[in-house]
Amino acid sequence: MRRSSISLFATLGLVALATAAIAGADTMAVLDGSTNARANKFDISETSAGHEGNLLSQEIRTYSRWRSRELVSTASQPRLIALYIWRPGSKPSGRHDYEVFAQFKNGKLRGYVLRVGRHGGRVTGHARVRRHDRFGITYVFPRGAIGNPRSYRWEAVTGFTGPGCPKQAGFQFGCDDSAPTGSTKLHRLDR
Repeated sequence: MRRSSISLFATLGLVALATAAIAGADTMAVLDGSTNARANKFDISETSAGHEGNLLSQEIRTYSRWRSRELVSTASQPRLIALYIWRPGSKPSGRHDYEVFAQFKNGKLRGYVLRVGRHGGRVTGHARVRRHDRFGITYVFPRGAIGNPRSYRWEAVTGFTGPGCPKQAGFQFGCDDSAPTGSTKLHRLDR
């Protein structure tokens, strides 16, 4: 039992170091102080993208605190905190190429990288999901899951349906938000 506890703590320590290394590497942040979204649990306050070697990271922070189980999405209450990614050559005004998101299953957040667009919804990789506090979520995923590009464009998006944000006909979520608002951010990986 003692040996497995030591192994567990060593593994957790390595994951923490890897996350910290990515956070300190090439990182760019976007503050979303705009009032483009109705105040809701998933209203974005800021988001940042970074990379270290072949690992990419994205942190999405909200103004309100929320519990991981609030990411449970149903037909009547759809919810999402995700990263949309466009590969070089794709038009940011069109549909995104990849989506990085988490689902709450069996008491745990599980992260996925999904190829969308013309190719349907195919999982191309998994993302480690971290919550350092109740205001944010961090995705860490391999560059290969999005095709090993030299750069990509990204936008953090959220959708919340629940108290204060009832589902409305013709819309996927009661409230939604994005950062940067109305545009995308270029993340160069060759630096």
